[in-house]
Amino acid sequence: MRHMRLMALLLGFALLVAACGADEEPAATTQAPATQATTQATQAPADDTPTETAPADDGMMDEAETIADIRSRIEGQSVVVGSSGFPNASLTGAFRTMDFLRDDFGLDVEFRLLDSDPLVAATIAGEVDVGQLSLAGMANAVSAGSDFVAFGGDDQKNSFIIAAKAPISSMEELRGQPVAATQSLNQITGQTLQKCLADVGMTVDDVQLVRLAHTGEATQAISSGQVVGGISATWRLTQLTLNEGVGAYNMLCAGWEAAPQISSVWYAERAWVEANPDMALAFNIASLKSARWAQEDKQRWIEYAMSVNERLTPEAASLDYDSLLGELDMWPVNGSLEYDLLQTTLDTSFEFEAVDREYTVEELVTFEFQDKALEILGTAERNPDISMADDAMMDPDAVIADIRSRIEGQSVVVGSSGFPNASLTGAFRTMDFLRDDFGLDVEFRLLDSDPLVAATIAGEVDVGQLSLAGMANAVSAGSDFVAFGGDDQKNSFIIAAKAPISSMEELRGQPVAATQSLNQITGQTLQKCLADVGMTVDDVQLVRLAHTGEATQAISSGQVVGGISATWRLTQLTLNEGVGAYNMLCAGWEAAPQISSVWYAERAWVEANPDMALAFNIASLKSARWAQEDKQQWIEYAMSVNERLTAEAASIDYDGLIHELDMWPVNGSLDYDLMQTTLDTSLAFEAVDRAYTVEELVTFEFQDQALDILGRR
Repeated sequence: MRHMRLMALLLGFALLVAACGADEEPAATTQAPATQATTQATQAPADDTPTETAPADDGMMDEAETIADIRSRIEGQSVVVGSSGFPNASLTGAFRTMDFLRDDFGLDVEFRLLDSDPLVAATIAGEVDVGQLSLAGMANAVSAGSDFVAFGGDDQKNSFIIAAKAPISSMEELRGQPVAATQSLNQITGQTLQKCLADVGMTVDDVQLVRLAHTGEATQAISSGQVVGGISATWRLTQLTLNEGVGAYNMLCAGWEAAPQISSVWYAERAWVEANPDMALAFNIASLKSARWAQEDKQRWIEYAMSVNERLTPEAASLDYDSLLGELDMWPVNGSLEYDLLQTTLDTSFEFEAVDREYTVEELVTFEFQDKALEILGTAERNPDISMADDAMMDPDAVIADIRSRIEGQSVVVGSSGFPNASLTGAFRTMDFLRDDFGLDVEFRLLDSDPLVAATIAGEVDVGQLSLAGMANAVSAGSDFVAFGGDDQKNSFIIAAKAPISSMEELRGQPVAATQSLNQITGQTLQKCLADVGMTVDDVQLVRLAHTGEATQAISSGQVVGGISATWRLTQLTLNEGVGAYNMLCAGWEAAPQISSVWYAERAWVEANPDMALAFNIASLKSARWAQEDKQQWIEYAMSVNERLTAEAASIDYDGLIHELDMWPVNGSLDYDLMQTTLDTSLAFEAVDRAYTVEELVTFEFQDQALDILGRR
């Protein structure tokens, strides 16, 4: 069950992101006769080699000259563009892209708004040249026989949601009830509904499905009481929530968490793209310029959004801007086409039988034009001043005080599979924030990983800090743990040896130190580093020791030739024995990227203690940001919680952990791709009994809520 008390406090849906729909009703437009856009001068060669339209050397490339050169070849040509959206805040980017196509490239653009199925049909019929549609919808069309290819991206995140009118507050309450869906379960909206149901062990057969034309009708059905809940979108409920008040609606499931997908791509018939490479490139340049323009001036964006959507009020537009730009980064300044998100979209489409077979990104998407556009415009940095936190609406101190009022004085036993060292500084500081900001009675215990897992199962520890690999191994063995927050992120374990040993290959046949469990992050790091040079643990003489402290001591004493260690394990030894005394043979963050540690608990504990789970995430974010404020302050604190740490070693550790590895990201340690890589590696080394997805073992709910409160940086 998702904890939505905070979202109600923070204006509920009004502060969440909007996204263009894949199933929306068209605005009333006069359909002009279709114009086929072709660029004969830039047709691809017969061997299908892509036509180069811009040099690939940044040093040789002038943005204005290159755009002018492209314009000289396509100016005055017509292009019919269709979108499966309707005027709403999230379609602002597409409208602005059309402006750049007209102004920078001199194109005659007709922009039509259509439902998804008519859009696909119009593209096949040649009535629309370029479409804007979810990748899931495009893949479904390809599966049905069309020859589409995605050549650019627009809005990125899936902002469809499952919503209900209060007091309904969980997906489970929809069982057996009338639930609103769109006509097609193959589009992003249908897949989102199915994924959200699947997360609680349900399917569409467990509800009374009411098929409606689009999410507008679905939302109206929710509002009127025709259905108990159903598919909607954040931007569908923004104005409703402003009108009816905070708490009138509950979000039961968020699409960007349960069904992460790329919201929309620019697609066309493959033959059109091959015949019109200059125009395809122009689309990508225009999209990047639109994305960057959006971050420059909030008030200008609001006024523009209202000019292309007459139903949008200034209040709603302001909230949409903060969430679209601040929270979800809906239009990434370096392009929306992201490989992992695209592949996840295609995998989900296959899972729910929206496509007839498994597709790879390479089959349906080309990055050629986004890459060229980036070469021309250069890469950019996201505007750091944009934050979704609206000070007029959200006072972090007031929200924290409200949470404190509900949990102050409660006790929590926290266990960590670490020992006092520089990398545990963040966890200690998190405990301080839990005590100081929330009034919790915190007992912090340090245990080895196996005893920690056992203590959590026995109820002797409420919350544990453990690698995700270790937690997944425990779940595979039968526990019901869930990760609800993150602490130190990067895998700072290494394979080390005393000089002159300088390569992994030199460990073959030699005694090598490992920890007791090869299923934890340390064991997996060792196995990955060996695998990278074609070796396994069978190729060395494995010496099992209690932890990396004993392993490092064994390396130092000569008991073993090399073995598992950590950056912070060698700091003082290197200071004592001199630079060059030890060699790092393999770095965990390179060879075996994994999330170092998560805050986890029994799933029942998290469901029973949502305020405390949220407090952990707020405290972790505050700890991460505190660490970056003052190096000397960090050094003094680290020494206070680790009496063996010297000032010189602490200074080196600070530079390595904070500056090099970004061990405690200021916007949270839970990173989807890094966690999925962790789980995949666990399966590869048989640390788990089957493949796990992030969604099965991790919830982003509390990290997201903590970011809503504190704002992003």
